[in-house]
Amino acid sequence: GRVRGGARGGPAGRSGRSGRGGRKRLLLPAIGCVGLVAVVIAVVLMNGGSDRAETRKAPTAGGGGGQNPSATPVNGRSPEQAWRAVLEELNVARSRAFERADLAALDAADAPDSAALRTDEATVRTLLEKDAHSSPVRIQIIDLEIQLERADQVVLRVTESVEAYNFLNAAGAVLASEPSSPASIKILTLWRTSGGWRLAGSESVAPG
Repeated sequence: GRVRGGARGGPAGRSGRSGRGGRKRLLLPAIGCVGLVAVVIAVVLMNGGSDRAETRKAPTAGGGGGQNPSATPVNGRSPEQAWRAVLEELNVARSRAFERADLAALDAADAPDSAALRTDEATVRTLLEKDAHSSPVRIQIIDLEIQLERADQVVLRVTESVEAYNFLNAAGAVLASEPSSPASIKILTLWRTSGGWRLAGSESVAPG
């Protein structure tokens, strides 16, 4: 069946103080990726992306750069370790896009024509409208299980947490702060593209 995905990252976070002279509230829809991770970021007053959106059929692509792990351990690494390295790379790429509020930078993190890309593009556009960007968004991968591994699609069950980060204006002043989020479980779908593996979708798993 098809894997549904949405935004990644921590659950809706609590804001700093509001009111005169206070910091604006934040809205952080759950995303997960990344990892990758990922992370859908939004300033108050923005319309948050859907937490669940269908991913489309994965595009097939041969060759290309980027890491390309397989079910066979590479250089002494297990498949889980190889995919963890891929997710960590994608998480850094997504964070960079939010740090720069750069739509083009999302190409290094999200798969073309994917739910992940649509959600992240909406977030970056909102940051641009607010003349804001984020500090580095760091996602800690606690556990990873491979649920599906094909030539052009991988589904991973990932337990991750997001460290605290800030929203900044063009001068670097802090507009708002987002606290760290507790560990949560995401089902992440990756597609193989001409540029390597990219995040395609994320689905939160209810605890229990």
